[in-house]
Amino acid sequence: MTIDIRIRAEEKTDYFQIAEVHAQAFDQTRSIGIAVLVDTLRHRKHYDADLSLVAEADGRILGHVLFTEHRLRVEGKELRAVALAPSCLRFKPGVSASVS
Repeated sequence: MTIDIRIRAEEKTDYFQIAEVHAQAFDQTRSIGIAVLVDTLRHRKHYDADLSLVAEADGRILGHVLFTEHRLRVEGKELRAVALAPSCLRFKPGVSASVS
């Protein structure tokens, strides 16, 4: 069975499904914390929606990964870095192999 998966930037209309994916990937206590973390990161000054990616198949969000920009000071120089924040995948047969 082949699943046609599209990777794209998240949209505001995806927020609920993204929260559902996190809820399924993490236990109840952690999923609430992850949802708060994702929402907090979306409101940061350097948030870039193009770095919050979803895996979608048949109009359903199957996975989410969020990269966030950070500014670091190393030896007096400011550097830009990207960190991987929450990522998760709604498991279905064939999905994990297709995404990786």
